[in-house]
Amino acid sequence: MRKYLAAAEAYLIEGSATSAIRCAHEARRQTSSSQLQAQADYLLGKAHLGQLKLTLAERYLEKSLAGMKGFGLEERRAYLVVCLRMQKKNGEADALFKRLKEPGHPHIQAILTTPRPRLADEKPPKAPSIARIGDLPARPSKAGNRQLPHLQVLPRSGWKAKTTIKSRTTPQALSKIFRMTIHHSGEPAGVSTTSKWGTSREILRIQRYHQREKRWADIGYHYIVDRAGRVWQGRPVSYQGAHARGDANRGNIGIVVLGNYSAGKQQLNKAQRDSLKLLVLKLGQYFSIPSTRLYTHAEILPGHTHCPGPGLTAYARTLRAELKRHQLAGTQLTSSARRK
Repeated sequence: MRKYLAAAEAYLIEGSATSAIRCAHEARRQTSSSQLQAQADYLLGKAHLGQLKLTLAERYLEKSLAGMKGFGLEERRAYLVVCLRMQKKNGEADALFKRLKEPGHPHIQAILTTPRPRLADEKPPKAPSIARIGDLPARPSKAGNRQLPHLQVLPRSGWKAKTTIKSRTTPQALSKIFRMTIHHSGEPAGVSTTSKWGTSREILRIQRYHQREKRWADIGYHYIVDRAGRVWQGRPVSYQGAHARGDANRGNIGIVVLGNYSAGKQQLNKAQRDSLKLLVLKLGQYFSIPSTRLYTHAEILPGHTHCPGPGLTAYARTLRAELKRHQLAGTQLTSSARRK
C-alpha cells in the first residue's frame, strides 16, 4: 500500500496528476489506517487541484485535515486556502488563512503564491511522442539542447492491447528510470511480416503469452521495433517491465526488436537500425540515461541468455558510442550557451 502512496507522490512531483490519482485511490482502498487514508486524501486533493477540479480538491483536502497536527496540518490548510480562493470563496479562505500558525514560512508562502495550476497530462498529442507514452509528462532534457528528429510511437490501441493487470504491476516514477536493455523476441523461425496488421498480431501474441503463461501484468517490454522499422508502445513506462529478471527490471526500459538475431538467423535491416538508434537516443536524452547504462539482455544477466544474438549485440556497442557522442555534444552546446 505504501508503494502506491510513494508512487502518487512521485507522479505529483513530475506533474502527472492522472497517474497520481490512480495510485492514491489504490492506496486508500488497501488500508484501514486513518492516518494513511488522510495522506492519500491529501495527495488526491493536490492532484485534483492541479487538474482544476476544484470541488473534488476541496473535498479531499478537507478530509485530509482529520487527525493532523504540526507542519503537516499547515501544509494542508495552505492548499485548501488556495483551493477556496480559486473558487471565489473568499470569506472561507480568509477565515482559514487566519488559522495558519506560520503563514510567513517560506514553504507555506510558496504554496499560497504559486501561480494558478495548469493541466499537465490530460491532453496527449494525437500522434504520441516519446515524451507522452506511458502517461508520463514532458520534461526538458538534462543532457543539453541538441534536437533529435521526431519519432512516432504507435500506441497500444494500434495492436489492440489487452488491459494491463494492475494487481501485478510495480509502478515506477519517471525520475527512477536510469537504464535500458535491448532484446530480440527470439521466435525459432524469426519474424517475417512487415505489415502493420501482421505486426500487431505478433505483438498481441507476445502479450497473450506473457500474461497467460508467464502470469505477468502485461507484455514485458516497453517498446517494440518491428521488421519495417516502426516503433510501438508496449507496457506503459509508468510500470516496471518484466523483460529482465528480478531486480534487473528496476528502473529499466525494455526494448525488443521483433525477430531472431541469433547466429545463422535473421539480420537487422536499415530501417530497424535507424529506428532503434533514434529510439535509444531519445530515451537517453529524455530520461538522462548515460551510455554506460545501455545493455543487451545477455549483458545485464550474464550467463543466463544469449539474447539478442551476436549481430544485435554488436549494434548495441555502436549505439552506446552514438549515445555518448550525442550526450557529449548536448553538454557542449549547453556550456557554450552559458558562456555567451
